[in-house]
Amino acid sequence: VAEYLQCSLCDELSGTIDDCCCDVETVDSTNEEHFLPILQQLTNTTYFKYFKVDLWRDCPFWQEDGMCMARDCAVCECDPNEIPQELIDSDEDEARARGPPEECDEQSGGHELAKIQFGGEEAGRAFHEWKLGTAVDADDGEGDSGGDSVLAWTVQDEDSPGMTYVNVAMNPERDTKYTGANTRRVWGSVYKENCFDGPFDGLCFEERVFQRIISGIQGSISSHIAAQYSQGDGTFGPNLDLYLRMIGRHPDRLKNLYFTYLFVMRAIAKAKPILEGLLVNTGVPDDDQRTRELLASLTSQEVPAVLRGFDESSMFKVKAEELVAECPPVLHGLEDLHDLQHRYVDEAAKKAKLKDSFRAKFHNISRIMDCVGCEKCRLWGKLEFLGVGTAMKILFDDDATHGPNVKLTRNEVIALVTVVKQLAESLSYIPLMRGLEEQRMLWRVGAGVGGIIAL
Repeated sequence: VAEYLQCSLCDELSGTIDDCCCDVETVDSTNEEHFLPILQQLTNTTYFKYFKVDLWRDCPFWQEDGMCMARDCAVCECDPNEIPQELIDSDEDEARARGPPEECDEQSGGHELAKIQFGGEEAGRAFHEWKLGTAVDADDGEGDSGGDSVLAWTVQDEDSPGMTYVNVAMNPERDTKYTGANTRRVWGSVYKENCFDGPFDGLCFEERVFQRIISGIQGSISSHIAAQYSQGDGTFGPNLDLYLRMIGRHPDRLKNLYFTYLFVMRAIAKAKPILEGLLVNTGVPDDDQRTRELLASLTSQEVPAVLRGFDESSMFKVKAEELVAECPPVLHGLEDLHDLQHRYVDEAAKKAKLKDSFRAKFHNISRIMDCVGCEKCRLWGKLEFLGVGTAMKILFDDDATHGPNVKLTRNEVIALVTVVKQLAESLSYIPLMRGLEEQRMLWRVGAGVGGIIAL
């Protein structure tokens, strides 16, 4: 019986997480005991539960078929009187400090939402590579860029007239029963048109990081949908079969979920001075003080293996082994030195181009979130991609040796903390679902044995 169960259950991950310097066991224990409780409390504080978003931006890539009208697809927007005036004033001060958006240079889900399905080339045709210093115009002048900075890793709704406050805690990420061609088109555009080409084993380190992050985000979305699946009577609970089909029986997707968690946690650690220096003022002193204490606990060095599990220092950098791979064992004269210098310049240019492509692809994927036809799925897609994009901003746009020199908006901070909370919860669903599967297998074995005895 034990052997049968072992063969039938999902593979249980263990050991070092690929492209990281941390293992599954350390992540599981510290997430359950330290990070997850802090993150769940933090995202329920007044400061962190209100997110500003424009849910009505037009899809820039294809003609939309309308929004899902099902009850569970709808987002419950906040009553204006619900938002603390101190929070509104702070956001308005932040917007004034940013100044007006720059002018653009004219030349310049329901569960199907979590499936990888290919089809539709609209976003691929509309997307083109862009250089830093030029504007993104994905629909060749027919759309509105919304004033997005060309340096942004994601679409920024900050200055959109359609921005409204949403209480994220009141709109949890879960099954909405939304289905349709739109869901296949969205994920098809993400994977087929905006990821790096070629087999995974043939990708360079930076390209692998990109693919694993996209897979990790999708894996987290899948986990939440399956763990909080509509039971049809107004309640939500686990759907084991859906979980196994979408992520549980796919070790690569589970590994990418762990990887993405460590990636964002590294950004959390690097942003420690920013997070601990936040001006938290919602007009609720006790809650604000609790928020500051939780932020300090989140970035403490009690679990450095997780906070430093991903090493961004080698991203988009010329590696010595790459540089000297074709050099002679001993350099002779200026000619060899010049050759080495030219090789470095060429490799540095390739890395810079790769970073531009990395940023452009992720920015474009964030724009695709405006094409999601389920309002609640769109909310979570925009929030989570903004959160991961903020992590990229912290890790890749920061050249400071000691502490970050990037600036974050309140919305970016909210998204960063919320997405790592979602990832942390997704990791906690792995043992939960494995336990449910074990219970089901034991019941089946017991029923089979009982049937044999009865005969």
